[in-house]
Amino acid sequence: MSRWRIGGFGKGARLRPAFLRPELLPFLIAVALAGHWFGAPAMILLSLTVMSVAWMTSPARAASGQGAAPGTRPHRPEAEAVLDQFLQDGGRSGLRTACLVVGPDDANALLLRLGHDDFEALIRRIGARLHGTLRDADRMVRIDRAHFAILLSPTPHPDIENMIQLAVRLQASCEVALPVAGQSLAVSIHLGICLSERAPARNGTAMLMAAEDAALEAEAHGPGAIRMFSATPPPEAQRREELAAEIPAALDAGQILACFQPQISMDTGVVSGLEVMPHWKHPRHGLLGPAEILAALPPGDLVWKLTDGILRQALESLRTWERDGFCTGLLSVVFPPAVLTHPKLTDRLQWALEGFDLEPARLCLVLQGDAVSHPDEGMVLRNLTRCAEIGCVIELSGLGGGPIPVEMMRRAAVRRLRLPRSLVSRIDRETEQQKIVAAFAAMADGLRMETLAEGVASQSESAMLAQLGCRHLQGEAIAAPMPFAETRDWIERHNAKLNATPRIPTRRGG
Repeated sequence: MSRWRIGGFGKGARLRPAFLRPELLPFLIAVALAGHWFGAPAMILLSLTVMSVAWMTSPARAASGQGAAPGTRPHRPEAEAVLDQFLQDGGRSGLRTACLVVGPDDANALLLRLGHDDFEALIRRIGARLHGTLRDADRMVRIDRAHFAILLSPTPHPDIENMIQLAVRLQASCEVALPVAGQSLAVSIHLGICLSERAPARNGTAMLMAAEDAALEAEAHGPGAIRMFSATPPPEAQRREELAAEIPAALDAGQILACFQPQISMDTGVVSGLEVMPHWKHPRHGLLGPAEILAALPPGDLVWKLTDGILRQALESLRTWERDGFCTGLLSVVFPPAVLTHPKLTDRLQWALEGFDLEPARLCLVLQGDAVSHPDEGMVLRNLTRCAEIGCVIELSGLGGGPIPVEMMRRAAVRRLRLPRSLVSRIDRETEQQKIVAAFAAMADGLRMETLAEGVASQSESAMLAQLGCRHLQGEAIAAPMPFAETRDWIERHNAKLNATPRIPTRRGG
């Protein structure tokens, strides 16, 4: 379809033919009838009115940023068109441009927390803050539900240093709490940047996609991250790609093994559980932990294959401990969101438990924060409810990192709350963290739940957590994750040390 260029409404503005927009069809009919009934003057007057409406409501005008309200519905094609024009203008004048893709961190969690209408209000306020930071000649376009593309007009100096300075100013514009739905929200934003000379191709589509790739990389690195697009992937991205290609063969070769990290009870000191974690004996990179394995794991059947393989290794280990007379408590398993949303999760768990002649009450399913904010939250809740009904223990992880899903806690019969390392670190010195952990422990007691602190790194942290009422501990201060072959010796040493500890006799009232 041809495009018309309308002069006098901002440099480089581009429009679809105004009269081909379907929402203007009633106006066109009215123009024709006015000419038929009232003559040429009425027809001309109404035609001018229709042209004004067409311009005032055109998507291109919203894309141009001239008078547009930031945060309106997405107009990705308009962003690509503006970039095309900027690249052409820059090519003729020897200037360069840049594209920045900006969005709030953890948009899915914000959407679930606020609901659609308030989330839209938040995005519009973010758009207004960002728009106020730009020059008059720059453009800003909303390209999807939660991201804006900022398109810089051609300039002599869009280098990396200047882009970083601009990115910091954009982030600072959103640091002040945003009023939404009667509350003030502090939102962090991530940014991906593509300079015109680094774009994979000299057109708007390629440049916008490159900036989006950089934004995805930034979002994966945590809140407030900034990343520049480069045609050469960064070393960590190259490593992830290599590992992803090697995972299928590693699973078949048995290189990815189940390792176990003990959990102890602060009431008795005995082993109250073990968490199973995948570890990869990589021939070149050494021992890789669960975070790196899951980050490299491509979506699809391999997620199930890895989970199923690790679960079966863990259940076989649990059966062996029981047969040898070791009391190991719960077996904790963290399932990825793709597994928690599978419609046959409960059936598969039952088949696996029956195959090893184990009771469901020995299995603890750890629900992480990313599963709580998963788009298919209904299926996650359904599966957890069914797992609780057959006797599995449900544990909620990630407290303090987002909204607490009260309804999910109730319906899934959550029996244990896990405190993350972010709350545990330096708790022996940070009084504010002590208050938070004490509040969580009191809440758990009131709900008849137990608490587990993970990532405990020192004896002083252990002692403070015990004082604050945390019932179970896990971390390097207790033991590092270990393969099955080392668990027996560790449990024996721990029990011997426990038995050698003098006990203070309990005084009973008479």
